[in-house]
Amino acid sequence: MAEKAPAEAIAEKTTRSITDALEYLEDKLKVSQDTREKINGTIDRLQVILEEARDEAEDKTKVVRRQIRRHPGTSVAIAAAAGVVIGLLLTRRD
Repeated sequence: MAEKAPAEAIAEKTTRSITDALEYLEDKLKVSQDTREKINGTIDRLQVILEEARDEAEDKTKVVRRQIRRHPGTSVAIAAAAGVVIGLLLTRRD
């Protein structure tokens, strides 16, 4: 069997290398696309969770404001007690 000419051998080797490189890049692109889709899905789920949390916080804020309006004296007493406790904790020395 006749040996391939050097130019043919180089061309075949180059073609094989290019094919391997293209296959590698296709695999990486596929992984990258899969990863991108997972990230987008996660972002979508987080946006839903954040919207729900914001709605819940707004509801709780309305409840607290309503309680403060209904019971202003109690609210002031609770705030003062909390201030005293925090003050004691911050100035406490071991």
